[in-house]
Amino acid sequence: MVAIAAEQWESANQSVETFSRLGHRASWSRRHAFLADMGGIRIKAPDLDEPLPVTSYQLAWLVEHQHLPMPGITLAMVDDKDRNDGFARAATLVQIIWFPVQCVGRWIQGIGLTTFELTTVAFILCTLHTFFFWFDKPQDVEVPFDIQTTRLISEMLARQQPNAQNPSPRAWLSAVQAPPDPRSLTTPFWFGVGAVFGTKTRSSPDSTWRFENSQTTPPKGITTPQMLYGILFELAYFGMHLVGWILVFPTTVERVLWTTASLTLLGLLLLYLSAWAIGQRVAPAAARFLFHQDATTIIEIATLFPRWAQIVIHAPVIVIYVLARGYILV
Repeated sequence: MVAIAAEQWESANQSVETFSRLGHRASWSRRHAFLADMGGIRIKAPDLDEPLPVTSYQLAWLVEHQHLPMPGITLAMVDDKDRNDGFARAATLVQIIWFPVQCVGRWIQGIGLTTFELTTVAFILCTLHTFFFWFDKPQDVEVPFDIQTTRLISEMLARQQPNAQNPSPRAWLSAVQAPPDPRSLTTPFWFGVGAVFGTKTRSSPDSTWRFENSQTTPPKGITTPQMLYGILFELAYFGMHLVGWILVFPTTVERVLWTTASLTLLGLLLLYLSAWAIGQRVAPAAARFLFHQDATTIIEIATLFPRWAQIVIHAPVIVIYVLARGYILV
């Protein structure tokens, strides 16, 4: 969840930079970008059977290529749709911070902690990061903004791609996406989940007015320091469960189970990071050797495998993770 929130935050920052470059710095903020990336801005055109949600990247692309004027959505209009309560946020933050402080105080006094409290502290570490990254994100938006245009999407397509083979306007606009970032830590994860459970990606032309929270990718990718921080955070989060080794357990069996589960989670993380790093290195050669096709990222080569192979590769990892995580939680 933290990685998802962080990539959404970076995507919003990059959107602000893009609109600033286009001369719209005063009328586009991080809150606007969050709103667009969660499906809060839609296009209504004569050749669309229903309004089509656009991301901040797609909207900037349409404005830059003069397919649409800059939307007149003010910050006050965005705030009006936001259901966030400032007082509730502050009270929640105080409670969140107070719990680990209390745990540290008990530890200093020699009063033991339970594994449940340790797990809660680990979740608080995630919550604080998510709180920061989503601070400007509107919450519980029920009605999106609709941008009406008299231009046909098909006209935009003909102007941009004169030789296109008549794709549907919805599919064409939905395909205006930033390429996957090879340094993204979430893209391979969601690919594996989608391979096992058959979930759809945002590139699907099916229409919903709201996007999934898992699908926002920073158009310019993430920086190396951001990637390294994400890795260190994940290691810290899963490594925190190892503190449970020095806690008091009712039985030896429970201690062994906790140790096994915590080591399994950390091991799966290291396996994931290793596969991710190695995959980036060997993807081109592996694609040519196995499929006689070109691929530059681990996601591109993963899509070349048949569905049954994707399930065989990812399903055992997901099952093991769920079992280990389930024991830690209960």
